[in-house]
Amino acid sequence: MNIYLKYVLFILFIMSKITLFSQEQLGLRLENYAGANGTTLNPTHSADYPLAFNLNLAGVGFFADNSYGYISNSTVFSLIKNENELLLGPTVKGNRPAGRPVADFYTGKKTAFGFLNTTINGPALSVKLGTNHTAGLFYNYRFGVSLAHVPANLKFYILDAKSYNEFFDVEKFGGAMMAWDEIGANYAYKGETNDGFFQIGLNIKYLRGNEGVWAKSNGRFQAARLYGDSIQLSIPSVSYGFTDANFDNIKNTTYQLQNLGKGLGFDIGFSYLIENNDYDDYELKFSASVLDIGSVQFTQNTQEHLVKFPNTEIVDVNAFGKVQNPATAPKLLSYQINGDSSKTLVANSFSMGLPTALCLQADYQFLPHAFANATLIQRVPYQSVSIRRGNLLALSARYEHRWFSLCLPLQLYEYQRVRLGFAARLACLTIGTDYLGSFIRKNNFTGTDFYFAIKLNPLNLNIDTSHWFDGFGKRGKKVDCYKF
Repeated sequence: MNIYLKYVLFILFIMSKITLFSQEQLGLRLENYAGANGTTLNPTHSADYPLAFNLNLAGVGFFADNSYGYISNSTVFSLIKNENELLLGPTVKGNRPAGRPVADFYTGKKTAFGFLNTTINGPALSVKLGTNHTAGLFYNYRFGVSLAHVPANLKFYILDAKSYNEFFDVEKFGGAMMAWDEIGANYAYKGETNDGFFQIGLNIKYLRGNEGVWAKSNGRFQAARLYGDSIQLSIPSVSYGFTDANFDNIKNTTYQLQNLGKGLGFDIGFSYLIENNDYDDYELKFSASVLDIGSVQFTQNTQEHLVKFPNTEIVDVNAFGKVQNPATAPKLLSYQINGDSSKTLVANSFSMGLPTALCLQADYQFLPHAFANATLIQRVPYQSVSIRRGNLLALSARYEHRWFSLCLPLQLYEYQRVRLGFAARLACLTIGTDYLGSFIRKNNFTGTDFYFAIKLNPLNLNIDTSHWFDGFGKRGKKVDCYKF
């Protein structure tokens, strides 16, 4: 098997050790004291906040998971401790030293996935403007890598077992990476119904793109391994694009953050609440939202390529191992296929969509301060080039109070992996994970998740906002600042 491909496949899952993100940070976003943090799941969530304002100072989440490869008998802590002892499965085969972690690859007929994402939450303010209106501002920096449907016959051992000159079918697939930040505003309105309230909300986000890379096959194709580190392809065409502003910095291992594109994004949401006067709060809440509608248009230091394969072509994989600057790789590919190093370049800009998803939630308060929640997040890839969001079905139990909260989410990720999470908040600090097992149980390590946030709530500020913007309805409870 070509050694370059081995290391590329290995990197796809070993990056789970070093890449930041969060899955959905349910322990941070579900409770009614979440404030601005909760609006990332539904922009109406800020209307449920029981205090005068919420100021999120900072937050970081990291998440990585995949079904392509794993590291055996490992946790986050054991990998940190034994980082230099990691072995690569195909090199040791059956001769595995006892106690040594081994990075290896899954087999099986299911398609594989890989998600590596980062979220850094900057300052975010959410303010009650009377009994009916809530408004806020927020800043987030986000990074995402997504491979949602990797064909099963591209799994390492299945591919390695193929005979030379044996053609096999490969279904259409692709992947994407993007780094961007968003400066946004939130608005939520709370109105009266016969048995409770309804809420509508909107997030508007100004997007600035820093980096983008994507590639996709434009149809089903055939491939075969050849001798001499070559691949024979029978494929209609391949499209790909990338930003190259930092290619010259790779040798120096430096990175310069640059704004190479811009765009707009939206989240829209609706909630319906049924009151329970005994709890002085709602008993049942149903919510629906569409998240991350929008895209980033990259226009600087950007290339888009279309590679057409008029006949069965042979690609010399070994030649790409000698490439020093990634910017020259497209020219080499174009020359190998067309005899012209510039023929595949079709544009100096491209658009990349956000990880759009539909989010449905039901929240039931079965005892004072005690809630049961069901959350479904289903990606909606309405743009052909976009970051894909991981699908999620979660059942959660939580207890929330003004000064502390606990949350236990049980999650089915990508409808393949069951995960148990844990989160706790003490006053202004929230810490949690959506994948508790990656820290406490030695198993096949495929990824991990961790997040924390620091926020401020009102004390005795003697600020009365109850009369602000009151004109669309009079029902509802007056919001008081906490007093010692």
